[in-house]
Amino acid sequence: MFQTPLQARRFFEDKIAEQADFEGAPLSPDERLMLRWSESETDSIADPELVDRLAADISDEEYEAKIAGLLDRSHAADVARDSGAKATWTDAFRVLKQADYYIGIMVDRALGARLTSW
Repeated sequence: MFQTPLQARRFFEDKIAEQADFEGAPLSPDERLMLRWSESETDSIADPELVDRLAADISDEEYEAKIAGLLDRSHAADVARDSGAKATWTDAFRVLKQADYYIGIMVDRALGARLTSW
């Protein structure tokens, strides 16, 4: 399904943003940009001030908890609607782990045990 970590990252970004919008609390531009953050991936956002700007609004722990919660609720809704959704999420997680994206920490925190246990 997913051929590259970039495709997997975009899948998770979209799921997070859609869930935030659905809940009536869209992500800020900096929160969205941080989903793309990586210190080593060439397609990452190159904004050295991003981390500081986001930290001025929300702590790392609060941000990670917020994103993990959105992922958890999005995953639950997808799986409830479509029994095949778990395979899609699992594949995206497997491919995402091939790269070093910050979003991977939050996916693992929210769903890692569920996406690797089958």
